[in-house]
Amino acid sequence: MSVDRGTSSLESRPPEGFARGWYLALYADELPPGSVRSLEYLGRKLVAFRDVAGRPAILDAHCPHLGAHLGVGGRVEGGQLRCPFHGWAFSADGTCRDIPYAKRIPAGARVRSYPVVERNGALFFWFDSAEDAPTFDVPTLSEWGNPDWEADWHHVVWTVRTNPLDILENGIDFPHSMPVHGFDAPRGVFEFDGPLYRWGADTGKTIELLDDRRERFSFRVETWGLGVSHVHYDGLFSVVFQIGQTPIDAASTRIAFSILTRASDRRDPEIGPALERYVADNVRTFEQDFPIWENKVYRERPLLCDGDGPIQAFRRWAAQFYPA
Repeated sequence: MSVDRGTSSLESRPPEGFARGWYLALYADELPPGSVRSLEYLGRKLVAFRDVAGRPAILDAHCPHLGAHLGVGGRVEGGQLRCPFHGWAFSADGTCRDIPYAKRIPAGARVRSYPVVERNGALFFWFDSAEDAPTFDVPTLSEWGNPDWEADWHHVVWTVRTNPLDILENGIDFPHSMPVHGFDAPRGVFEFDGPLYRWGADTGKTIELLDDRRERFSFRVETWGLGVSHVHYDGLFSVVFQIGQTPIDAASTRIAFSILTRASDRRDPEIGPALERYVADNVRTFEQDFPIWENKVYRERPLLCDGDGPIQAFRRWAAQFYPA
């Protein structure tokens, strides 16, 4: 009996469950003090709120009482989120602190709360199916808040029918660059270190200024878990990308592609236009992968050749984040 490897369920899906790690939920300015936002990530409905003191929180969305969605009509009162149905109030740790018509709060009156950090202009939340505490942190970008750099991200957000494994694996899949993007990808140096993998290279890019010239660019990539990546480009100008890959469910992922540039580069009459074209080209290049991702299957045991990138090393590193 033969098996069609193209449709086998064992061969066409990534590991079961969602990877442990930090995920980008929102940009910080999307959640002003006193506001409430409904979210849908990791196959579950969530609610984000920021109290009047500016502290953010993310909870499971449904009240343990009779199941109302806390993000639909819920309101912030002081440091708590009050349910729109019966007025139960929950603090940032998910504990019910007040029931306006009851003399006592029932044991177990709580919803799941997720660790949240506000960093680099975004809100990140920690997910672990076992509900264990974070085992690593979201790194701070030295460029964020630096007066030499722009004050805000330029960002693009997509919802793509793919998963974080395929997105990140794509970066070290060098042979796809010519067929899909029309250029040869530089083969850099890789390092896998606990929750971090980093790689980088020097490359030559054709930059259109007053004439058509090639400029040397170096880049380095740092990825923490499967949810957060930082990319630094340095050469004629400098660019920082912060990329968040947050699963919506098992089939789709929200990609937040954030771009930060040096203010002086933007103002330079020669460099500024070249920088704009370079950033636009990176966005376009990223989008070129979407049709591939949305129509491919995940090969658990891919048939690799000696010219492929370090795909197996990447998969061994990524496996640590999935439930055993």
